[in-house]
Amino acid sequence: MDSTTLTIPASDTAITVQPCGWSPDELRAMVAQEIELRSIIVDYYRSQMVSSKHYYTLQAGQKPALSKEGALNLCSLFKVRVAAQAPCEQYHGDGHYSVRYRVHLVSIRSGEVIADGDASCSTRESKYAYRWVKASDVPPFLDAAALTTRKGRYGTLYRVPTPDLADHYNTVLKMAYKRAIVAAALCLPLVSELFTQDLEETQLSSHTIPDQALPTTPEQATPHQLKQLWSRIHQHGIDPEVFRAYLARLGLNHTKQLTPEQLDQCLSEIDTRQAEAFQPTDDTEPLPASQATRATLAEALATLQGELEQVKQQGALDQLDTDWLDKLAQWAPVVKTACESPETPEAELRRYLHDTHQVLSDLRQMLTTEAAA
Repeated sequence: MDSTTLTIPASDTAITVQPCGWSPDELRAMVAQEIELRSIIVDYYRSQMVSSKHYYTLQAGQKPALSKEGALNLCSLFKVRVAAQAPCEQYHGDGHYSVRYRVHLVSIRSGEVIADGDASCSTRESKYAYRWVKASDVPPFLDAAALTTRKGRYGTLYRVPTPDLADHYNTVLKMAYKRAIVAAALCLPLVSELFTQDLEETQLSSHTIPDQALPTTPEQATPHQLKQLWSRIHQHGIDPEVFRAYLARLGLNHTKQLTPEQLDQCLSEIDTRQAEAFQPTDDTEPLPASQATRATLAEALATLQGELEQVKQQGALDQLDTDWLDKLAQWAPVVKTACESPETPEAELRRYLHDTHQVLSDLRQMLTTEAAA
């Protein structure tokens, strides 16, 4: 198709632009394909990628952070393989080590390079270059008064240089490689709209206890699944207001809040009762939280308390972010009270259960990061 030159007046100047040669039908087809691709990727993300494994929640309202395992998961979806160039390493005279990686994502089908990613890591980063110790552990050749300090749970901590930097060389090498893979994966179609950089890029202060007023939302049904639900509702002539009342008894305000399990329950209700689905029966109760959910939440809280006690006995609390722990100390009793209250609705308990699992994951990640420092 031949291109047509358009002249667009702008003030006293004429701007000439050259269209790409697409017809309106071709553009509509491209837009439709883009919308379908976006829907497929979002559905894949929600159904196949697991929180605290393939991605990590940093703060409420922010995009989740993509992990290396999640990046490789997406590489599998897009049928690309990781091809890395030889790392560019530098050994410094003061014992520090720096490395830079560049990776390519290569199409398995065509052999073409689909995306690139660059990343670096160095023992000069604070988590490798320094460690926090008590006053009694400050080396005698250092002046404690001149060192950077911070308040720990059991007193003042001092930041001292890491004595054995070589112990971190391999960790730094792997970290640069992992960062490069994530950077490349974020260049795949639409991925950067769903995810941000790896959790390793974020300081411990980014770990937050979920807001009690806006708890983290558990996995939700996809728009395609909700469309199927409403289609079944209209097919059987079910009163939408009756269905909304049913949602209210579940503690929900909108169908978008339905979890996949709750959606399955709705479809089962329709299959069983059809036009009478969601109508209250004589034995209908206010749908209190199931004992299974309450027991699972109690078990998760006990696990969290046990791990905190173990960390405390090992003396590792001094090295954790004290502000985060203070928030945790205020948040945990609120969850315990909700768990023990028979009035707490099922949906709220499920959100608290999701949040507790996330807090456990954050605590373990903080310990792992501190152990490597």
